[in-house]
Amino acid sequence: MSVLPDGERVRSLREERGWTQDGLAGRAVIDVQTLRRIERGGRVRRRSLLRVAQALGLELEALQRSEAPPPSAAPGAGRLRQALAAECAETNLLGGIFLNEDLPLRRFAVERSLEVSMGLETLDPRELLRDSRDARPGRWVVVGDAGAGKTTLLRSLALRLAAEPSAPCPVYLRLLELPPDDPRPEVLLSVVPSEERELVARLAEEGRVVFLLDGLDEVPATERAKLRSLLKVTAARWPSPLLVTSRPFGLRRPGGFELARLLPLDDGQIGEFLERWFSQRGQGPSGAELTPELLESARTPLLLVIVALLIERGAHDPYSERPHTRAQLYAQGLDVLLAGLHRPEGAPKIESDVECALDALAKAAYQLTSAQTLSIGARQLAARLRADEELWKRLSQVERWAAGPEAFLDEIAELSGVLAPHDGRGTQVRFWHRSFQELLTARELARRPHAELLAEAETLSRDGARAHWVEPYALLAGELEQADDLLDALYQADPEIAVRALENARQVGSGTLQELVSELQNEDDPRPQARTLIEGMRSWWSSVGDSARAGLVTATQYKAGGWLEGDEAGLAKLQQ
Repeated sequence: MSVLPDGERVRSLREERGWTQDGLAGRAVIDVQTLRRIERGGRVRRRSLLRVAQALGLELEALQRSEAPPPSAAPGAGRLRQALAAECAETNLLGGIFLNEDLPLRRFAVERSLEVSMGLETLDPRELLRDSRDARPGRWVVVGDAGAGKTTLLRSLALRLAAEPSAPCPVYLRLLELPPDDPRPEVLLSVVPSEERELVARLAEEGRVVFLLDGLDEVPATERAKLRSLLKVTAARWPSPLLVTSRPFGLRRPGGFELARLLPLDDGQIGEFLERWFSQRGQGPSGAELTPELLESARTPLLLVIVALLIERGAHDPYSERPHTRAQLYAQGLDVLLAGLHRPEGAPKIESDVECALDALAKAAYQLTSAQTLSIGARQLAARLRADEELWKRLSQVERWAAGPEAFLDEIAELSGVLAPHDGRGTQVRFWHRSFQELLTARELARRPHAELLAEAETLSRDGARAHWVEPYALLAGELEQADDLLDALYQADPEIAVRALENARQVGSGTLQELVSELQNEDDPRPQARTLIEGMRSWWSSVGDSARAGLVTATQYKAGGWLEGDEAGLAKLQQ
């Protein structure tokens, strides 16, 4: 719980008693940075202010400012709240395919911890509605990797705010869907029904709206400068909180915005999630299934959901070759969905023709990625599938799809959920998660001429016009038998993209690894074991196998550590 401190009183009392900030910080068992925030009057956790009050020998109320009562609900805003709540409930936050099922992930995602830049205390998502330093409306960019829970965070917050009449009215939208070339703040109201826009604009001017803006990284690179300008103008005009999400690649923060990061899940969070997942179903995974190697690869909510599904439906054999990369886990998750293993026992499934379905989905994914979009009208997509003569010939040979591509898309949506109208009935179709679209795009890329792939790989950059191809090319490394040439091409374009691709590669020559990773290391690396690991790579790489690959990438990011546990040769190299 957070409170507003009386900063002037804290400062005057400290000065009156002759205490420095460091002195009071020591007496209050609180860090100096939090104390400075208190003295500026910025919102802090209740327990932090309580420690200061105890150090000063006062009651908490003596150092706490009274807060203005929450604004009353505006007439007509209730309809907007109901519509948004219905939309969020229908899409079920993270689990569009889990309609009618209360995912344990829902509450879990809302309570995910956020690491805030400047070393401030961990924040509850609702505290993002305010600036970290004072009581001004919050302007935040929430950053997280693929599957980290960014969209879930916004939709969860929207659902909570929509259910509270006294809370600010939430407006959720995907930035990719904004009308182009409109620099006015009013463009952010394009998702609001026309008859309600005047009302919501008035609420925004009064600071009684929260804008939840999803997917800054999804906007074409050529349009991002305009969007950053729009966000800056909006922040200056409307005293309403602005929350923006983005992947880290290609991110440039709009002026005046603070940064929050969605952290990878730690062991405790993973254990809590899995316990809730399986206890809800009256079962639990065995120790053999929950191996350290498997859990180490599931540090985002999306990957953890896939792991839970694999274990729950018996699709994961703990004694077989375990998935250790994002690409392998995404692929297994895709297989689970197409096999219908996420559906109740006895529910209809796609009995056969899965390979044909995958080829069609790969074509669709490639088209969406090429157009730099995440959704498309079902009729428009059906027309494109029919226009591909070779593909349509294969689809039409399946009796239940012979009526037209629409029949194929309906079955995929109903039985698998891989591609469906996840934003509500009658909306455009999209993949359940962007990562599945990127994996399928990578599979389609793998069918193209190798020389052409390499030439295009060399043109990639994280913030260039083709930045939306970065993740598909990183996943492509897992689709190729040998990824050496691709890694070299990606390194020429951007070393960080090459590292991301290295995580997914099936086979990489030790010479390529030696060259790539030695160049990526910073000579001032404070962790000498990382350098030792790379220098000794030739002698241990062939014996360590797949489980070392993710660790090698971790080492290049200066986090060499326990992932070689159990491998005596590898540990010996680290300890030299």
